[in-house]
Amino acid sequence: GKSSFARAAARHLGAQLLDLDEVVEREVLKCKIIEYVERHGWPAFRDAETRILAALLTHRDFVPDVSAACVVATGGGVVESRMNREMLMMHRPVLYVDRHIDDIVAFLQGDGSRPKLGTSPRTVYAQRKTLYEKCSDFTFSIRKGDNAWARLEARFAHLASWAASNGLGVPPSNPVCVPIVAE
Repeated sequence: GKSSFARAAARHLGAQLLDLDEVVEREVLKCKIIEYVERHGWPAFRDAETRILAALLTHRDFVPDVSAACVVATGGGVVESRMNREMLMMHRPVLYVDRHIDDIVAFLQGDGSRPKLGTSPRTVYAQRKTLYEKCSDFTFSIRKGDNAWARLEARFAHLASWAASNGLGVPPSNPVCVPIVAE
């Protein structure tokens, strides 16, 4: 998922990797997201997520080396907040990993580590899809059933590199933040 794609992109770019969910858990929640959402609800989690995203993108808080490039992996719900979408669009390029909804549903059915969405994954996907497309510069589409992860990660890393270089094929000279909006 998003973490393996972000890791591949960071490695390819020679950049740092920050997973927004991990930073939120460590710096604000002090517990796993599933526990926090069960106790406090999605709105409280989304508020914490927005605060950390702002600190990360605006001030580069939580970034070990503020002078180095950084890849930021975000959770799929980050686009639900208008403020988050605006922040992402100010820190381009944004890459959207678009997995087929049938594969997302199959993945979620076998994963008990995520909080309940409150509605069906298909409904959530339909609500978020336009938001993903609106705030992303590039879409990395994964065909239904494609699970050749090593190949997909390598292709995604090349897309991230090209996107971060403004299509010039050369690494950026200044720090770059490549938020990844993933399912």
